[in-house]
Amino acid sequence: RSKLIRWLFAPAVILLVSLQACHSKTARMAGTVPGVSPDVRVRLFNGTGPLSVVAEDGVLLFSDLGNGERIVAIEPGSAWSVVLFGPGGELRVASPDGHVSKPHPNGIRVRIPGGNGLFKIGGRTYRGELFVHNAGGDRIMAVNRLPLESYLRSVVPSEIGNPGYSAYQAMKAQAI
Repeated sequence: RSKLIRWLFAPAVILLVSLQACHSKTARMAGTVPGVSPDVRVRLFNGTGPLSVVAEDGVLLFSDLGNGERIVAIEPGSAWSVVLFGPGGELRVASPDGHVSKPHPNGIRVRIPGGNGLFKIGGRTYRGELFVHNAGGDRIMAVNRLPLESYLRSVVPSEIGNPGYSAYQAMKAQAI
């Protein structure tokens, strides 16, 4: 009986302490600013190009990471590609008709002004910003950067599926 009480008591104490920490106004992740969601970085692509990027809703801006210079602004529904071009494998942006930009050796930033829009890569929809780099050789690497809250808003439902209202509590538990 004593072992049974310890077996039940220990998890209950851990659960209570965890819940208190989650709801405490003083509990914060290290290095975060109160009221501001930390950013998450997710690698979306690491392979040979081209990497097609589609503006889902809102104008999508491509800019040079080195100097911030605007490369192109594309309208919703448009698809442009990031390619490695020439014998040196220079990172460039290619229009649908095949014209390419000048080289961008420091990488390319892709974003929607205001940060609330969506873009597609490989048929999947994403939020946030996209950073594209030459990963060496003939490889392009694309990293999505977005606030943690936005990431969870997208990932948790996709892992659970479309459960409807009845599984709402399960989604909240998984997000923690």
